[in-house]
Amino acid sequence: MAAYLCILAGACAGESGTLGASEPLQVTGGAFKSGALPGSAPAASDDASGMADVLRITTVETNNNVVHPGQADKRITGRASDAGYAIAVRFEELGTGYWVKPLGEADSAYPGELSFRLDLALAADLPLGPQRLVFSVIDGHGRASRQQVLTMCITTRFDRNLSACDATQKPPAAVISLTWDSDADLDLVVRTPTGELVDARHPSTLTDPGLSDADRGAQYQGVLYGAASESCGSDATRREDLVWANEVPAGEYEVFVNLFNACGAAATFFNVSATVRSSHDETEYHVSPLGEPVLGQVIAPQANGGRSDGSRITSFEFP
Repeated sequence: MAAYLCILAGACAGESGTLGASEPLQVTGGAFKSGALPGSAPAASDDASGMADVLRITTVETNNNVVHPGQADKRITGRASDAGYAIAVRFEELGTGYWVKPLGEADSAYPGELSFRLDLALAADLPLGPQRLVFSVIDGHGRASRQQVLTMCITTRFDRNLSACDATQKPPAAVISLTWDSDADLDLVVRTPTGELVDARHPSTLTDPGLSDADRGAQYQGVLYGAASESCGSDATRREDLVWANEVPAGEYEVFVNLFNACGAAATFFNVSATVRSSHDETEYHVSPLGEPVLGQVIAPQANGGRSDGSRITSFEFP
C-alpha cells in the first residue's frame, strides 16, 4: 500500500508537485510520475492471454478517438479489476512520464470491477497525426497490469476529413498557425498581399476588397479558426489558424501577434508557423512547412484590449 500512496501523492523520492506542467498530456485530479509507464507490453489484438489476469483493465471507452491540440475536455472512461487501486496513462511516444489517478466506485453491473474516469487536457503544440495512449492499472504494492492501447488521431478542428491521420485524404492548401502556452488571449493577425487584415473582427479573406471577383470566391477563401472571445479562459485551445482549404493566392503574408488580454499571465511564449500542401502522388498527399517556425514572447504590460494589431513577427511567401 505504501508504494500506491507514494505514486498517487506524486512525491516519491522527493519529486516536485510541479512535475507534469509542461507535459503533452495532463489529467485532472491526477498525479504525475516521471519515467516509463509501468506494466508489461500490450497484447497483440488477437492475443487473449492476459484476460484471466487478476490485475487487468477490462475496458477503455471514449465517445470518439479524435483529439485536438489544446483541447481541455477529452474524457476517457473504463473499468479495471478490483485488485487495482489506480489507473495510469501516457502517450506512448510523447512526454517524459505518466499520470496516475485512483480508481472509482464499483459498478453493480460488473461485479469484481472498479470504474475510472480520466479528464484529459492536451498541450497546444501536440504534433499532428496518430498517437497511442497507453494505460495500465496499478495495485496497492505498485505492481502493474498488462498495458492496454487506445489509438488517437491528433488533428486540428478544421481538419474535417482527418487528413492528419490519413495521407489519402486531402489536407488544406495552406495554413498559418499561432499557438501559445498560457491562458492569455492572443490574436493572430495576418496582412494579405493586397494590404487587408484578417483578424478576429474580420475572420475571412472574402472581406478583402483588393481581391478580384474570381479570387473572392470560395476557391480562394481563407478562414480564421479558433479566434477567442474577449473573456479569459473561454478559449481552451490556445491556438488560432488561418486556413485556405482549396487554393491560396500567391504573395507575401505578414503575420502579427497581439496580446488582447494577459489573463493573469506575466509572460506568454508563442509559436508562429505555416504549412502548405506540397504534393500528391498516386496514393498520398504531403504537407510541408513553409519556412522556419518563429518563437516569441509577449508580457502582461503589452495587453491592449485589441486597440492595435500587435507586433509584426514574420512573413510567409506563398508560391
